[in-house]
Amino acid sequence: APSLAGTVVITGSQGNLGTKLVNHLLSCSTFDFILLDVRPQPEPESLPFGGRCRYMSADLRKPGPWQSALDGAYAVVHFAAQCPYPVVVLHCAPVMVLVLEP
Repeated sequence: APSLAGTVVITGSQGNLGTKLVNHLLSCSTFDFILLDVRPQPEPESLPFGGRCRYMSADLRKPGPWQSALDGAYAVVHFAAQCPYPVVVLHCAPVMVLVLEP
């Protein structure tokens, strides 16, 4: 069986789905996380993510330092999107999970 250890990058990490996914994975995995979101970095005390997470403010529409977060990542979960129906997030958020081969 493959080792389920390493770093997972989650885009849209401060959104509805991203926050729920990070909290769930923190409770049932040994992954570390790099959290990308266009929103400014939140205050550390407002995040329930603990010490296994590193936050990067990033606009994925533009090249930038966030690209280095992908280096060596075990997987990327792409939840970054602009949803025209914020109450019905599950129906409009594109999801893409990439498991990166070494």
